[in-house]
Amino acid sequence: MVFVLFCLVVLFVATSLAQNCPHTQSGLTDFYTKFGQVVNGSELTVAAGESILLSSFPGNVVLKSITINGRLILSDANFNLNVNWIRVNNGGFLIAGSAT
Repeated sequence: MVFVLFCLVVLFVATSLAQNCPHTQSGLTDFYTKFGQVVNGSELTVAAGESILLSSFPGNVVLKSITINGRLILSDANFNLNVNWIRVNNGGFLIAGSAT
C-alpha cells in the first residue's frame, strides 16, 4: 500500500513539473513551420506575439542572426544552435528551461 501511494505521488509530481515546462505549452509554432529549411547566413526574426519552439537544429548551418521580439522557446532536446548573434528586444523572450 505504501509503495502504491509513493508511486502515485511520484507520478503526480512528475506530471506537475512537466506542465510547468515552457516547451510543453500549447499554441507554440514549430521553428521549421515558421522559417522552413534554414541556410548558412540566414537572418531570422521572431515577430512580436509569436511563440516559436526550437527543438532541433542542423549542425552544419550557421545563422547570421536571430532577432527576438516575441518568444523563442528551446526544447529540452540536446542540440547545438549555431548563430553569430542573438538579439532579444524589449518585450521579447529567449526561454531555455524552467524554474523546475
